[in-house]
Amino acid sequence: MKKNTRGFSIIIALWIVLIITLIAFYILEYIIPFSRNVKGIENATKSYYLALSWQENALFFIRENGIWVWDTKVFSWTSSSAYNIISTGTTLPLEWFWTSDFDKDWSKISPSQSVQVFLPTGINWANVNIYFRVPYFSDNLEMSSTWDIVNWQILGKTDVLNADDGQRFSSWDICNSSLTWAWICPWTVLNSLKTWFLLDNTSSDIPNFYNNNCNSNNYDCILKLSIISDLIAERWIEEGKKIPYLEYRIDFDDQAIPTNIIQIEIWGLSYGFRKDFTLYYPLDSLIDAYDFTVFQ
Repeated sequence: MKKNTRGFSIIIALWIVLIITLIAFYILEYIIPFSRNVKGIENATKSYYLALSWQENALFFIRENGIWVWDTKVFSWTSSSAYNIISTGTTLPLEWFWTSDFDKDWSKISPSQSVQVFLPTGINWANVNIYFRVPYFSDNLEMSSTWDIVNWQILGKTDVLNADDGQRFSSWDICNSSLTWAWICPWTVLNSLKTWFLLDNTSSDIPNFYNNNCNSNNYDCILKLSIISDLIAERWIEEGKKIPYLEYRIDFDDQAIPTNIIQIEIWGLSYGFRKDFTLYYPLDSLIDAYDFTVFQ
């Protein structure tokens, strides 16, 4: 009598299918999460390069529009990326965009780092307030009594207005490290400095120079502030120590002024992954070697 083995073969086949299915599920448990991670890395990388592509667009916009980019904010976007150019403000530096190591609302001015501001038309110089402060290395740190610490100039295309001796910013114009600009720190109105001279050594004043050289076209003139003396501390144990830099703030009332450094915000988005960058584009500036010529 011949034995029937079909039933036994079906059982073996079912076991083989079951084992293969279990192995497949086991492998998929590793493959699917890994593939998701790879896809996530791909989208994160894509968002990074989408953001950087707008960096090129923003820099090209600045290059094509030149100094006129400072007239406004520019915001451009698509569904996946965007850039924002922040280039003007009524105070320098802009709030929260500082260079000081101690306070978010102040920036540095040092012997190797001057301040240069491109001037638009329509400035009311009686309302331009300039603040200087000693950084908060310690409480109540003061500058030693020294005249002519910070020089100022207004540079036009054909002439320059220079501060006269004794009419620059002195230690009396510089607050100690504990004073804040908005409440206690006294300011200096630039227009209150009374004596100036032109390149031909004749006298002038800021309103006349500005109206004759700067008030017909935006950004024809530059206000430049430069430290021309050693910064020496005066206060108990710190007395005689050198200070590496001062902090400054300039308030132009309600007049929009181009910032010394253009801020570019860019972002890229790819399937839920977003990459943000904040870039800083410095302005073209005069070399500080020019100061050597002025003081000869």
